[in-house]
Amino acid sequence: MYHMILSPDSRSIVIITRYYSYLAANLSYKRRVSRLLSNSSDDTVSNVAVFEYFGQHVQGTSHGNTKRPTDNDIYTRMPAATMTKINKLLTNRSVKETYNPLITNDDVATAPCDSKVVCNVKAAVRRETNRTRGRQHCQSFADEVHAVTNMAQNDDFVPAVVINRNRVPSVILYTEQQLRDPRSFCFDRSHGSVLRFDKT
Repeated sequence: MYHMILSPDSRSIVIITRYYSYLAANLSYKRRVSRLLSNSSDDTVSNVAVFEYFGQHVQGTSHGNTKRPTDNDIYTRMPAATMTKINKLLTNRSVKETYNPLITNDDVATAPCDSKVVCNVKAAVRRETNRTRGRQHCQSFADEVHAVTNMAQNDDFVPAVVINRNRVPSVILYTEQQLRDPRSFCFDRSHGSVLRFDKT
């Protein structure tokens, strides 16, 4: 005797995705997020999610970089929307010009607690910009030479780096505009000009 087992119709199958996150102050407290995954080929995720919390919640703990943590020093993470707003404002404003409107116009829960938050975001943006341009912070002279050599590959202001034995590396710095200016001002046949260098 043979028994035929039929597989269910693919349209009737429901796929649930779940991921867990843990509270840094108390690892026994965790959050589970469950979402329905579409059964189509593109694996789109539903806009509806179920959040479940397990364990005993605690108020929080101090920031990991705090030098002298206390029980009253509870770290609250800055909302992602506020960090995005700070990033946009810093593109054409100073730290003070960015911080003052945020604490004046935003809600207490979303506004930065002090200007140090804005300074940290600006420093992080500068580090990322320098990293993408090959200008990382150098720990030694060898790192500096390596960083400058990398700049010659992708920075228009550094066209050449000359390295010779028993000599300090020479870095040649100029832009095409800087070369065009003396050429246009100093080599004019009709007017003429004098080119002078100030070595100081």
